[in-house]
Amino acid sequence: VTADELLPSLKRTHPPRMLITTDGRHFRAVPARGVLLRNPFGTNRVIGFRTLKVWRDRLYLTLSAGLTGDGEVYEVTRPWGPNARFRQITPKDLAVFEIEKFGNALYAGTGSRTTGYGVYKTSSRKAPYKWTPVVTNAAGRGARITSVVSMYPFEGRLYVGASGWYNDEIPQSELISIASSGSWEVVVGAPREVNGVLKAPISGLGDGFNSIFAAHFWRMELEDGGLFLGTNDWSWALQADTQWWPLLSGVLWWELGFDLWGTCNGREWFPVTRNAFNSDVFNFGARNLVRTPYGLFVGSANHAEGTSVWLDRQQPCGAPVGNAARAPRSPQQVLTDVQRDGTVVSWAAAARADRYRVLRAKQIPVSFSVKSPPALPNGFRLDTELPEPVPAGMPGSAAVDGTVLGAFRPIGTTASRHFVDRSRKLGVGYAYRVIAVGSNGQSQPSGVQFVPDLRPRVTWAALERAVGRASQAARVRAAATLLRHGHRQRSLASLERVRRSARSGSALEDL
Repeated sequence: VTADELLPSLKRTHPPRMLITTDGRHFRAVPARGVLLRNPFGTNRVIGFRTLKVWRDRLYLTLSAGLTGDGEVYEVTRPWGPNARFRQITPKDLAVFEIEKFGNALYAGTGSRTTGYGVYKTSSRKAPYKWTPVVTNAAGRGARITSVVSMYPFEGRLYVGASGWYNDEIPQSELISIASSGSWEVVVGAPREVNGVLKAPISGLGDGFNSIFAAHFWRMELEDGGLFLGTNDWSWALQADTQWWPLLSGVLWWELGFDLWGTCNGREWFPVTRNAFNSDVFNFGARNLVRTPYGLFVGSANHAEGTSVWLDRQQPCGAPVGNAARAPRSPQQVLTDVQRDGTVVSWAAAARADRYRVLRAKQIPVSFSVKSPPALPNGFRLDTELPEPVPAGMPGSAAVDGTVLGAFRPIGTTASRHFVDRSRKLGVGYAYRVIAVGSNGQSQPSGVQFVPDLRPRVTWAALERAVGRASQAARVRAAATLLRHGHRQRSLASLERVRRSARSGSALEDL
């Protein structure tokens, strides 16, 4: 990136450069000299590179005309030669933030202040590149979720993290996944209706992993069989005014700093950290995640004290080794069901477990006022811009009402695969996790399950649709008939045969 945005006089003489090395020690600069970017905001000289990908033995990258990160996709021909050429391959009506390889196609994540984020793909081998829309209108949420921020392929699907840009409210973040066929589902985010079909998060988790402070789902990376996602967490900005200090010390002390979440199957998610590894309240963003043979490196964004780097070697999704191989595995498929006399928490049996500890955290209501940062001429904000907490009633401010998740604390132990939380209070939100305990130690905590669950209640029709095969659908119908006539055990036995045919961790098994 150049200083062009701050020193416009340098635009012609000091264009952004791509640095190339063949030995890791000696670098040669290839400047993007004379490159003009054409996008919805006009024709401008470029100031920086954002994403680089090699696809089908060719180099593709995004070039930006401003520090908000939006730009266009370019193909670079002969990047190793003295006369590298940059050719724009996306149409000028798209503002592109990210590109990623998935299947046999190149995908572009876009943004729009009026219609929300989109995802487009191309399988073209030469110009003119044809871009096909895969997701438009922010997956049914419109301008509320403005742009794609991160993308990563995992378990045969492309995961797309997208965020809002202060469209009359605090920024919100969601995660969807796209199949190679183009079908998509909500992984983390608010339920919405699209073309008459309810799309609810398959994880049961809402915007920002149920956190109002997750301004961006900033970066994703694979590590030892799992997918990890780092956030931009703006809670640290509350320190700027003493009026919020009681809230910080009493409620939010475990919230300050970025979050890092992980999943082993795309459906169940667990927090690796919710406070930047309890290191520094100014480490507000997990800006870079890098997979290595030694573990997952995490680099922070920190305006006050500079970046920090951590090495995470927990490997919760990999095959355990040494003493860990004898300890119980983490419980899977944690589900909750709110009943009159208590909330039922259930899970699948964990190998080598003798008993289970159930943990609970309360969703705590919080209220404060914020003012949105000023927008740049293209309507976007810098991705490091944060809401400004201000006194209530200040002109231009907006009231924010939401919840934050408190600390997890044990509430009981059981040898069964379910637990009834009779101490919960109706109307209060909670989150649950489960730890398996055996003679050789205990497991890592399970994924998080929230109450209330954002997914729709299970119906016989939904179960019948999920099985797909006619023979299994007939068995589901038969089980429903048996249950209606009072044959509960025979009905459950019939459903158990259906469950055994389901893929582990799938939506069918959950149902």
